[in-house]
Amino acid sequence: MNIEAIQDGLEIEDQDVIERYALSGRDFQYIYDKETGRKHPVAKFVGIVAGLSGTDLLISLPKNYMNLEDFRRLDYDKKIRHVKLIMANVCRKFNGKCYTRFDGREEVKGNFAMDAFYRIYDYYRRYDLYKVNKRTIKPGYYGKVAWKDTMNRASKVIDYGNLVLLPMYIKEKQQVENLITESMIFAINYTEMLFGQFIDLPDNSKIEGRGVDARFLNNTKEILNFLYQFRNTIYKDIDKELLNDIIVFLEKLNAESRDKQHAVKDYRFDSVWEKAVEKYLNDYFVGMKDGKLEYSDDKIASEKRFSKQVNSGYNRAKPKWSMQPDHYYKHGDTLYIFDSKYYNDVTDLNHKQFVYHVLYGRNVQVIYDALIIPSSGKTDTEPYVDIPYKWECSDESGSDDDRRIVIYLNRLNTIDVLKNFIG
Repeated sequence: MNIEAIQDGLEIEDQDVIERYALSGRDFQYIYDKETGRKHPVAKFVGIVAGLSGTDLLISLPKNYMNLEDFRRLDYDKKIRHVKLIMANVCRKFNGKCYTRFDGREEVKGNFAMDAFYRIYDYYRRYDLYKVNKRTIKPGYYGKVAWKDTMNRASKVIDYGNLVLLPMYIKEKQQVENLITESMIFAINYTEMLFGQFIDLPDNSKIEGRGVDARFLNNTKEILNFLYQFRNTIYKDIDKELLNDIIVFLEKLNAESRDKQHAVKDYRFDSVWEKAVEKYLNDYFVGMKDGKLEYSDDKIASEKRFSKQVNSGYNRAKPKWSMQPDHYYKHGDTLYIFDSKYYNDVTDLNHKQFVYHVLYGRNVQVIYDALIIPSSGKTDTEPYVDIPYKWECSDESGSDDDRRIVIYLNRLNTIDVLKNFIG
């Protein structure tokens, strides 16, 4: 398979890629370059697009994930490993509880209902395949007697003065499959067939032998009509949700031509970066040393628990305003207040972080403040803001004052952070 690569936030140099993979809408944005005097398209998503031929794949890498030329020089197996790592982080949005504010309809899109797939699979994981209870009555002498049926249908025989009913009728309950069951199997196996090479999908080994039923591809509309009719026959909420997810999955399949590329595109990878950084801090962050954020080589059992801090009411003029530092941890009189930024680079003063430092730092002895951005290189820290408290619009003012507002810029290796997030 031919794997082509672009990168979120960078120019799409080979503009034929746009046509080959039918990129449009939110997939890219034309940016005007003052230096060259021309407009050029910039990629605006992270994810994959499978080509029409079945032998081509486009991956859009996260910002500062890896130099594009370095990626293109990798052999096929290494490229696939990177594709799977990236997509495992994207798909974490579908099956992870940490994304309480995640809106799949807006953040991750494509012509394939991946969100519905994960919900269908979650039902399968928890309850196995959907089955309905079927009650049968049959002649027999072992089991639970169906007295009403026996009285109505059995022959009455007098034996030595006793009334004998022949034959007895026995109740039996069987769990049987129906169209909903077959739809579950199709959704899981079809997703594995399309994306299993690029995404580490949940295990389908128990049902993979049942294959992909071609009826669902050739008669999608007719099958949907039958499924719509089931809506009034199901009473359990969990089963209703399953049926709705199956309908969403098939409706997407029916609405989007199967002649188009199959795609999974994340337009808000910044939310992945925020959550991945939070986990990395809690697993590896040791503290500050010599003006650098220090990380352990191995995971540590630490009491440090960074989390998002939400505070409102600090502005009397606008009481509903809120401050929400991404990564907040206070230990005694020491406060760590970090913000993850999914940027290629930081080029000017981040006023929000400056305000965080001023307001949160008033009641602690020590405050460590940093912006954390992705990096394709080694993890490192550099000063980002260093302002004397007594600065008075002069290059010299406050130069002898030890009290300063210091904010650091921490570049974290993107691959390390993403590997840890799914590990």
